Amino acid sequence: DVWVLGFISAFILVAFWTVLVGEVPSDISENKVFSTFVAMVGMMLLDAPCTKLWGRTPGKMLLRLRIVSATEAPITWQRAWKRSLLVWVRGLCLGIPLLLLITAAVSMRRVVRTGRASWDEAAETNVVPNKS
Repeated sequence: DVWVLGFISAFILVAFWTVLVGEVPSDISENKVFSTFVAMVGMMLLDAPCTKLWGRTPGKMLLRLRIVSATEAPITWQRAWKRSLLVWVRGLCLGIPLLLLITAAVSMRRVVRTGRASWDEAAETNVVPNKS
């Protein structure tokens, strides 16, 4: 999701920047840390709309998974944004490299143990196999 949604969001951001401000300075466009951060933030900004509209992100589509409400009701915008924010904070630790590895390991351990990530429990969602 970081690659696909990050690329899409970066393209959109660069287009807006170009229209509103002008050409992106090379010191910004060539900065790998900044580019990675933009991709991570962009991925999270597109995660909630993908979850709400299609019940999946491109990565979940490839893995044949989808996100559903724990109550089987359609996912609301509020629930989609809550889940995305919690993934960003609890699962990706705001993209901070070393902490990201720690939170990812803790999250994976929890999923293996309980079958659910903490953000899915808090947002009352489940990740399930796609029926089609």
